[in-house]
Amino acid sequence: MRRYLECQNRSQNTTHLSSSKEGIEAHICLSFVAYSIYKELERVLQKEKYRPSVEKASEITHNMYQMEITLPESRHLKTFSLKWIKTKLELVRIINKIFRGDP
Repeated sequence: MRRYLECQNRSQNTTHLSSSKEGIEAHICLSFVAYSIYKELERVLQKEKYRPSVEKASEITHNMYQMEITLPESRHLKTFSLKWIKTKLELVRIINKIFRGDP
């Protein structure tokens, strides 16, 4: 966790560090984090027998729209998913189940 926070701090300062040692280290760190997330997603999708590949799952998530509104009388927050196809819904269900603990 400490190493991740160091990477995160370095990544926020990469605009002026692009060719310095710290900039290179930050880039390597971010690449490692991205690769780790990719591999974990790949593992989860295989475990859940999700047919599309990780690349396809990534493409699917590029255009996922959602709207949140507060209902005037009850003041409850309501979320609406817009134009989600079956594969998007399945991907969201898997991610919520594994990473958020939803049933």
